[in-house]
Amino acid sequence: MLTLGLLSGMGTGVIRWLQHLAEQSELPAATRTRLAQIHDYFDRHRDRIHYDRLLAAGYPIASG
Repeated sequence: MLTLGLLSGMGTGVIRWLQHLAEQSELPAATRTRLAQIHDYFDRHRDRIHYDRLLAAGYPIASG
């Protein structure tokens, strides 16, 4: 969900999904903490995660 969602232009949905997961009480605390960190990262960079547009324009997508 995460990668495919980001690459297909559903960044906002992915951010909401991560928040939802981080709030699941049945998950171990360490897992919820890590999900919250991942959510916070993408939320801070929401203006930079328009990968669908970048791919459509021919730009490569890669990690730093």
